Amino acid sequence: MKKHWNDYAQDMDSLHYTQEQKVRLASAAVHAAELEARQQRRTRRPVRRTILVIAAALAIVIGTASATGALKTLTEIFSPVLGSSEEQIELMGAMGQSIGVSDTQNGVTITADGMIGDKYNACIVYTISWDDSMDVPLPQDWQNNPSGYLMFESDDTDLHDTQGASFGTAWFTDNDPTDNAIQYCRTISGDEELLYGNVTATFENLQYTPADTNEPDTILEGSWKLQFDVHYEDSSLSLESGKSFSYEGMQVTVTNASISPIGIHVEINVDTPSWDSYDLDNIPLKLTKTDGTVLDLTEKCGYYCWTSDDHTETVMGKGGAFDEIIPLDDMATLTIGDLTYDIPHT
Repeated sequence: MKKHWNDYAQDMDSLHYTQEQKVRLASAAVHAAELEARQQRRTRRPVRRTILVIAAALAIVIGTASATGALKTLTEIFSPVLGSSEEQIELMGAMGQSIGVSDTQNGVTITADGMIGDKYNACIVYTISWDDSMDVPLPQDWQNNPSGYLMFESDDTDLHDTQGASFGTAWFTDNDPTDNAIQYCRTISGDEELLYGNVTATFENLQYTPADTNEPDTILEGSWKLQFDVHYEDSSLSLESGKSFSYEGMQVTVTNASISPIGIHVEINVDTPSWDSYDLDNIPLKLTKTDGTVLDLTEKCGYYCWTSDDHTETVMGKGGAFDEIIPLDDMATLTIGDLTYDIPHT
């Protein structure tokens, strides 16, 4: 069953990032995003979690032509964001791609450094750099002691030929506090497979909002547009479909589930035509690692719902990118509701 929506609209008040990810700076007050889908059949339930919606079928043309920048190694790109263990670095080399595409406006350059992902999830890392002569009013040590938050006034990612829509999170880091650059990380998770092809990313006006005033100030002005191709290596592991469990009196069947070192995607069918009476996004989703650590993904993952074509059941998808690369050999089990899947190891 193809996933298309009649209308898709999402407002979001804030982005939040976990305390253990100290490199992540809290964001808030994200502008509403609106998507007009390519085909009509389904209506999406608004995501109420800390999810930034990306209008995947919307192309906004701003900025100037992209240019090619210097390529960084995959370790340089991803280890400050997704982990630096030997196993994580090995997976970066197997799953990631360098990009090195840039656009410069008003002395400020945004470079798409690299992208890593699987069938349904991806993470893009950008570097934002500026000329030495520029005075950028960014508070000192903002990353470890944030007194406010950073965000773009406008920020859109278009994955050409990928139908449906995408959602994800975004955050800023500073890999080297001594240089005139910061990093911007964006995760994308799709309701359908993220098809290989061309990506267009547009940004406008980087703003800093002090916590005491909550009034955004533009610290880097400009409109940037970057285009690049997707060709990273997918390493998703498909799990058995067709299993069922009971949740609040409903029969829930897992119709699609996959997991990779980058993220997770689960799709279920529920034997009710209306999701309004049930809080389906609270269906437990947990990953247990081989060392006994349990990662509760229930609230961290985004979700979407729609009514089936024959109006007899609800279809829900849930998924997202992890905070770090997790080798499959470090995963023990995945729990969906009352079902537990053993993660096979090679």
